[in-house]
Amino acid sequence: MANEITQRFGRFVPQLRKISLCYCRGHVASSGMREFVEKNVMDIGVKNKQTVFVVQSTPRKDPLIKAQYLNGREKTVNVRSMSRKEIMGEVQKLSEESGYRPRKFGSNPVTSSKASIQGDWNIFLNPKDKVKVKNIAL
Repeated sequence: MANEITQRFGRFVPQLRKISLCYCRGHVASSGMREFVEKNVMDIGVKNKQTVFVVQSTPRKDPLIKAQYLNGREKTVNVRSMSRKEIMGEVQKLSEESGYRPRKFGSNPVTSSKASIQGDWNIFLNPKDKVKVKNIAL
C-alpha cells in the first residue's frame, strides 16, 4: 500500500546539494559563525542527510555561507557580524529555495498584433451620467 502511494505521487527531492560554511577563527565578525558551527551544525547535518555540510576555516576573510543546488546554481550569503540565530535563519532559507532565480510575473504588458474588433477604449467612451443637484434655499 505504501509503495503504491509513493509511486502514484512521486517523492520529494530537496534541491540543496551542498552548504559550505566559511569563517575566520580569530576575527570578531565571525563569532556568530563560530558559535553556529560549534552548537548547531551537527544537529542540522543529522536532520538533513541528503545535504553535504562543509566547514572551512578561511583566515582574514568575512564569514560566508555558500549553497550549491542540483541545477548547478550557487548562492553566497555574507553573514558578517550575524548572531547564531540569524545564521540559522539564513541556512533554513537557503535550504528551502529551489536554486532558480526569482522571476517576476505579470511585468510584461499584453500586446496584440491585430486591432480590437470592438474598437479602442478610452476613458471618455462611457461618461457617467451627470447628477443634477437642486438648489435648496435655507
